Amino acid sequence: MVDFLGQRGQQRDVHLLALVGLCMVLGVATEAAGLSLEMGAFFAGLMVAGAKDIERVMKAVDPLAQVFSGMFFASIGLVISPSYVVAKAPVILSAIAVLFVVKTVFLFAVTRWLGFETRHAVITAVALAQVSEYSLIFTGKAHAIGLMSRATYLRWMTATIGALV
Repeated sequence: MVDFLGQRGQQRDVHLLALVGLCMVLGVATEAAGLSLEMGAFFAGLMVAGAKDIERVMKAVDPLAQVFSGMFFASIGLVISPSYVVAKAPVILSAIAVLFVVKTVFLFAVTRWLGFETRHAVITAVALAQVSEYSLIFTGKAHAIGLMSRATYLRWMTATIGALV
């Protein structure tokens, strides 16, 4: 589909518009299906990643990626209050430490169980123990549907942001 859109939009701006349209259509479709808008954007990214002319796609999307990256981090900064971080620093640091330790131990055990050498298992576990932006999405959704209190939401958002930095 992405290759078809690329053939139709020989000009860079038209190609970019087609890619953004694809992302929006998939976002709306997944939200209508009961999934999240973010999931649709993720699926669109998977489709774009499979394009034959990926370098052209990356050049077209790069300016938008830079803008949205800036907006993403600005919106994260709006969620967390510096006074909250200072007041809850021990709890936040403990949550980050527990997160890394639990993930590292679990990932180490899984990679050893899969037959990897100890050295490779340690490297893999430490490399994969970080958190991702998806944690922010899941935490936000859990809070929005009432699975998480405001206090827990703020704690996990702050710990996730701290772990990202």
